[in-house]
Amino acid sequence: MEIQIVNSVDKKQWSDFVLKHPDGNPFQMPWMYEFFQSVNGYIPLCFFAINQNKEIKGCMHALIQMEGSGLKAKLSSRAIISGGPLINFDEPDSLEIFVLLLKTMLKKVSGQTIYIEFRNFFNLEKKYIDVLNSLKFQFEEHLNFIVHLNETENPIYKLNESKRRQVRKAIDKGAEIIIADNITQIRDYYEILVDLYKYRAKKPLADWTFFKNFFEINCQRKEGIYLLIRKDNKIIGGIMCMMHYKTLFEWYVCGLDREYKDLYPSVMATWASIKYAKDNGFEYFDFLGAGNPNEKYGVRDFKSKFGGITTNYGRYIRINKPLIFNLGKSMVSIYSRFFN
Repeated sequence: MEIQIVNSVDKKQWSDFVLKHPDGNPFQMPWMYEFFQSVNGYIPLCFFAINQNKEIKGCMHALIQMEGSGLKAKLSSRAIISGGPLINFDEPDSLEIFVLLLKTMLKKVSGQTIYIEFRNFFNLEKKYIDVLNSLKFQFEEHLNFIVHLNETENPIYKLNESKRRQVRKAIDKGAEIIIADNITQIRDYYEILVDLYKYRAKKPLADWTFFKNFFEINCQRKEGIYLLIRKDNKIIGGIMCMMHYKTLFEWYVCGLDREYKDLYPSVMATWASIKYAKDNGFEYFDFLGAGNPNEKYGVRDFKSKFGGITTNYGRYIRINKPLIFNLGKSMVSIYSRFFN
């Protein structure tokens, strides 16, 4: 079968392909491409394998990300492929399509990125893994938790005993779950995230346009939602989620846990998303990552208490510029600590 790689297709055809694919996910959808086009610090790229009848046989959305500008941007530039490529792996030409997509992507992004990372949402067969290895990708373990939502079971019983107690205590003390409906609420939520990432986690965070545009564009189209925790008309926590078919995905979660210790805002935000998923017919809640199992990670300990099933699909990473990669890790850490 004659296959060629193109960078654009009909959006409905693209959307239908991802929605029908058993491993389809929001990061490979056209709305996600359009969203990243609208925010600072991101360059989305798309690659499609089509046959002679113009049918999509595979697709991959890659995202070039960077922090800041100038030297910091150069030292942090990377390409992330989340949940892709999507291919009909049962078809006889799937390996050929896999290779074509990967090599086309590498030719496009290797020169302008320090590294490339595949964030896997499913397991690959050995023959595809062999291709990645031949192209200098290395596997790293990476865990995740997925909560399976039974039709009849109350999801509160998925939580461990301490988390159930905290949710009930917070509700008794007046914490309420709301769906964000104005930009002021999103700004309040964002300020909590900034404090968490900048001063506590000391990790880079997308700028305001990312969260503002997600609300203004995607929430209106029902591709995503902000669930917020409120006490006495003050936003004290929240979670930003993506929707895709039967799954609700966590993206960013935060809470004023030190200031409101008896209300457990981060616990309430996480519970809010699981409850929302159950109440609105989703079959799964996906935590979207829980770190490398060989490294200590407090967030993983937190996520593990909400009843999810553990997966370890891992990640495949290719270092394009090893010297700059190692320098960049040090410089970005120093920059974040002293100049943000």
